[in-house]
Amino acid sequence: MRSAIVLALLALTAVARADSCEPEDLHEPRALEAALVRCEEVARVATETAVRYAALCRGAAYCFKLSEPEGDRSSELSKRGLELAQRGRDLVPGRVEAHYLYALCLGIYLRENRLKGITRVSDLIAAAKKAVEVDETYDHGGPHRLLARLYSEAPRVIGPGDHDAAKKHLARLLAVAGDDEENKLTAVLVYHEIGDDNSARVYLRRLDPERGRTECLKKELRSEKARLEQELK
Repeated sequence: MRSAIVLALLALTAVARADSCEPEDLHEPRALEAALVRCEEVARVATETAVRYAALCRGAAYCFKLSEPEGDRSSELSKRGLELAQRGRDLVPGRVEAHYLYALCLGIYLRENRLKGITRVSDLIAAAKKAVEVDETYDHGGPHRLLARLYSEAPRVIGPGDHDAAKKHLARLLAVAGDDEENKLTAVLVYHEIGDDNSARVYLRRLDPERGRTECLKKELRSEKARLEQELK
C-alpha cells in the first residue's frame, strides 16, 4: 500500500511539470542521482505521454550532468542517459529535447568508449541535426553549439574534420543566440580549433563570465577564459 502511495505521489509530481522537460537546477551528485531515480520511476509508471516524455528527458539530462565530469561511472551513466533519451525519441519524435539529449549523452559515451567512435559518431550527428531541424533555438542554440564543436574537433575522433560545417553551424549559433556567453566561448574554441586565432581573440574579448546563465557556468567560463587568454597570447 505504501509503495502504491509513493508511486502515485511521483506521478502527481510529474503531472505538475508535464509541460517542462527541463531538469531541476541540481549540482550535488547524490541529489542528481535521486532525481534520476525518481524520473525513471515516473517514466515506468506514467500513463500519459506528456508525463512519460518529460520524465524521460529530465532523466537523460540528469545522466548527462552526472557523466560529463570524467569519472569511473561516466560510461555507465551516459549509456543510461542514451537509453532514456532514445525512449523519448521513440515516444515523441516531433519534439526537440530527446534528440538533443541523445546527442549530448552519446558524445559523453563516445568520449569514454573511443573505439566505438568510428561506428557511432554518425548517430550523434544525425540526432543533433534532427534537433536542429525540429528547433534550432533550443537551449540557446544548443544543437548548433554541439555540431560546431564536433565538426571543429572531429580530427581528434573520427579522422578528417569538416571546418566548413563547423563555421556554418557556428554562424547559425551566433545568429540564434549570439549574446549568450557560452556561445561566445564556443566561438572562441571553434575559431581556435580551425586555426583562425584572430577571430578567436575577438570573441574572447567579448566574453564576460559574470553574465553566464548559472553560477556553475560562470565558474566554467572564468576558468576557460583564463586558460584561453594564456593560449591565445
